[in-house]
Amino acid sequence: MDGNNMNYNNQPVPVSDSGKGFGVTAMVLGIIALVSAVMGCCFAPLFVLSAILVVLSIIFGIVAIAKKSGKSMGIAGIACSGATLLIGIIYVVVVFVFALELFAMPFMMYGDDYYDYDDYYDYDYDDYYDYDDYDYDF
Repeated sequence: MDGNNMNYNNQPVPVSDSGKGFGVTAMVLGIIALVSAVMGCCFAPLFVLSAILVVLSIIFGIVAIAKKSGKSMGIAGIACSGATLLIGIIYVVVVFVFALELFAMPFMMYGDDYYDYDDYYDYDYDDYYDYDDYDYDF
């Protein structure tokens, strides 16, 4: 008899699971989501993967907090997911602004042709006073 998992009647004692699985899962998924979001700026499918992992990490983190087992790892998973969401929002805003700039570029380029400033501000001073005709010889 090894005595580790046995009671006095020689019956096995059920080993209680610590229940930290949800917290560990939330934290691991949050970290993977954060890494894939950072790498997602170079490869878009990783960014989609990180969005899926964020949702799963938040769900597992909430379950870990509700079960009060693995609470700190569940909070860490939710925090990593929050950082991933922040990176995602910044990424979407930057891409949207860049797309607007690319879309507006032709309009900005052709808009200057409508207002031809050379017609209004190009003064030919030789018309008013001919410097070539003035004799500088004394």
